[in-house]
Amino acid sequence: SAPQPFRSKATPKPCAKPPPMKGSLRSASGCVQPRPPASPPPSVTERRAMMVLARHSARLGAGGAALEQAVKVALWGKEDQPGCWGFLLSPQKMAEYRDERRNFEKIYKSPGQKHQADERVRNLLGSELIAWQPAIPRYPPPIIPKGWNRLAADHSEASRGIMELPTHEVRFAHDTQSEIFAHNHETGSKRTLLQLVVELLVGSTPPESVPMFDVCKHNGHWYCRSGNRRLAAMRLAQRFWPERFGYIRVKAVATDKIFLHGAPDRGKRPKLTTHQNGANCEGQWMFIHETGEPVGHSVEYMGWQTDEFGADLLVLLPGVVEAYRRT
Repeated sequence: SAPQPFRSKATPKPCAKPPPMKGSLRSASGCVQPRPPASPPPSVTERRAMMVLARHSARLGAGGAALEQAVKVALWGKEDQPGCWGFLLSPQKMAEYRDERRNFEKIYKSPGQKHQADERVRNLLGSELIAWQPAIPRYPPPIIPKGWNRLAADHSEASRGIMELPTHEVRFAHDTQSEIFAHNHETGSKRTLLQLVVELLVGSTPPESVPMFDVCKHNGHWYCRSGNRRLAAMRLAQRFWPERFGYIRVKAVATDKIFLHGAPDRGKRPKLTTHQNGANCEGQWMFIHETGEPVGHSVEYMGWQTDEFGADLLVLLPGVVEAYRRT
């Protein structure tokens, strides 16, 4: 018969079944396995990031997973120092995060308009925001001199009206806009405004890959003729990284009747509706349907003060505030 390995009398057999001890688990074979060490509870900063991401992900529904993935990309190469996003690397803390997201999902699915539900969620987050609130950058001075309109170096592009304008000088034509982009038939999903801004700031989507949009001149200002969501993404990115997103490539087109007045006989509304935000708006900001928050400025509107859409999440991204301070 085959020789048996030497085993001292003091060495227990591999499959011995001593009584389970506190802090241990018994496997299917009956052997006692050590219980994995519990993760420490989320820090104050982790807790804030957890709640902020859960808010946006729950509101976006199916689009929330893409936003979460966009944030995770920011941690690549920073796993040893994840900062407030450490919970994304911990299975136990992620379970807590999913619980919070499900709680918010119930609120967003309740009767009523989504911006009212989002206001309820923000009210619930009030204590969390007070617990740890990083300084959100104020609007920086322009990186490019005001009034600077640089035609593209390629003369063939210049002849077609393609030029570069300071991002902060391009104004919105719409008074409000949804945060959801049109359906993507290739991927079967809908991209969201906040997801695009995160991808721009962490570098997974270069600004050059964002499709160019049209602008037209009205009352001495450049207005977005098409692509108000893309402009919103660039304006948000410029706020947190002005050096990188200081100017935007656009195509100038004529200011036509559709832009100013629409075509009621054909059921087309005017493109220019920014006057509905007040006479002093003039396209400087635009509200997001789903949250009621502005893009373009932190504004006082109808007696209340609010910061920009998505600023609570964007200020927490690794390297974003550092990039702002370098400018």
